[in-house]
Amino acid sequence: MTHAYMIMAHNEFPLLARLVSTLDYPCNDIYIHIDKKVGEEEYAQVKRQLEDAVKQASVAFTSRRVDVVWGDFSMIQAELLILREASATRHDYYHLLSGVDLPIKSHEEITRFFYEHAGKEVLYGYCFPPRSFDQIATHLRLRFYYPFQHTVGHHYFRPLGLLQWLLLLPQMLVGVNRLRRLPKDIYKGGQWFSVTHEFVADLLEFYSHDENLKPYRHTMCADEIFVQMFAWHSQYREHIYHVQGRGRAFPHDMRFVTWNKRGAGSPAILTMKHMDWLLQSDNLWARKFSCDKHPEVVDAIMERNAKSPKGPPANIADMQAEIQFLKKETDTCILAHSYQAREILEIADVAGDSFALSKAAAMQPQKNMLLCGVRFMAETVKLLSPEKTVRLANPRAGCPMAEQFGSPALEAIKNQYSDHTIVAYVNTTAELKTLCDVCVTSSSAVKIVRQLPGENIIFVPDCNLGAYIASQVPEKHIVLLQGGCPVHAAVTADEALAAKAAHPGALLLVHPECTPGVVALADYVGSTAGIMQYAKASGAKEFIIGTESSIAEHLQYDCNDKRFYPLSAKLLCPDMKLTTLPEVLLALQGAGGEDIELDEYTLREARKCIDKMIEMGE
Repeated sequence: MTHAYMIMAHNEFPLLARLVSTLDYPCNDIYIHIDKKVGEEEYAQVKRQLEDAVKQASVAFTSRRVDVVWGDFSMIQAELLILREASATRHDYYHLLSGVDLPIKSHEEITRFFYEHAGKEVLYGYCFPPRSFDQIATHLRLRFYYPFQHTVGHHYFRPLGLLQWLLLLPQMLVGVNRLRRLPKDIYKGGQWFSVTHEFVADLLEFYSHDENLKPYRHTMCADEIFVQMFAWHSQYREHIYHVQGRGRAFPHDMRFVTWNKRGAGSPAILTMKHMDWLLQSDNLWARKFSCDKHPEVVDAIMERNAKSPKGPPANIADMQAEIQFLKKETDTCILAHSYQAREILEIADVAGDSFALSKAAAMQPQKNMLLCGVRFMAETVKLLSPEKTVRLANPRAGCPMAEQFGSPALEAIKNQYSDHTIVAYVNTTAELKTLCDVCVTSSSAVKIVRQLPGENIIFVPDCNLGAYIASQVPEKHIVLLQGGCPVHAAVTADEALAAKAAHPGALLLVHPECTPGVVALADYVGSTAGIMQYAKASGAKEFIIGTESSIAEHLQYDCNDKRFYPLSAKLLCPDMKLTTLPEVLLALQGAGGEDIELDEYTLREARKCIDKMIEMGE
């Protein structure tokens, strides 16, 4: 989830620097409007300081500056300016803050709030009861013209303020009523808000038409009205965030503010006497602070923000919710092999067999890939997506089959069989792939080997899969090396016969990594994905699953009208089970996992045999 923080500031620049420092995270873009009343020299100095201070977020200053005056239309102009420039890049949320705000929750707590309330428009607004004092006061601000508000707000010439009020009388006498241009219900609230990209885009489109903006020119304090009027008189009314209090729900902007007295023109400056309120508040931000007048409360809030009270998730559901939150926050796509536990598949963005994950990763928009599987799979993802960061959730998760042949051994074999084509199962290391002519998957192996121009082939590393290919393509001379998956190879033909006898009506579906004796007894032979597709599509009601035991579990979960039996208790891959939900969470938090790094030679040479496989029909 990405956030645009839009800050409108005119003084208290040391406080502004501290505010910006609290927003310095990769998922944030910071946009700042500095009031035009600030001199060019001071403005340039502030820009340099803030740009130098930001390390992870991006920071930008508005292309022009507005001379902003309290209660004047210039406040709306500055708001629309910063909204236009921030929304030129799409963000999930846009937060309007003042330069004297500070967050009173940690970055994690704030981002979690918007993840949990995604799609909600967080702003405050209300419509006063008819003929109430507040309704009359609000209507006065909009009904008549206030032609000198820009000057009055500057406090340049105070008598103009009195003249401006006196001008209301002749306007009343001639029947001026600008309210006719607006809907009957007038909504007023706070200037500050957190809203979605769609809200911002539609608001800017609405106010790009002068007839919609004109009712707010030459009014007083319309900056507290124009956003609310758009929100409550549009479809976004149904998406406004509400909190419960005093027996009812009401809209809230999640900003803490207090006043010295009712009707005061400006909020009270927060001091240490407000600290208990700030610490106990459910709000996300507060204003207004002052480094000049009360630096001690600023220091206390900054210290509090640095300490996240968040504890570890208490159960699987909480852990999954935390993972779902963090993967969006870190722009991470979770790739899970089909052999992973159910609770991991439930939080995965893509699930499948090894090469399917690699192909899918290349098409995902996220910059970061987290692989829940074994090392060779993460390497293959990196080969197909070298520009992305690829992390293996558990660095100890290897594959005995993929790692049983090293480069020196294969180089020696290549020298011995110089006229042979080297065909590698995709379940091999990236290093070994640099020496191979073409890769195959268990589903594409027969098709690709049949197309190869030469008759002589060396197949590595799985002799059982190689034997299956040889039985299907007898015209080829295939040299097999003694290697393979120790889990699939451990299952015997006697066990297959016993399973068929125990479940006489069940079809036996096996992976070609099983021994030839087991494969010969199968009703279907195919890849992990092939087995799952066959079982789901078949009209049969019972199946014996001859591959890793988790596949039987997943099929039973997906097809509760059928029965699935593991072929053998031996079909449990210990390396696949090394990845657990807590380790996925740790990897996303940056406290676990391992980034996969491949040198340029390996990236280039190992990719060739994969490209050849794709070219030949994978």
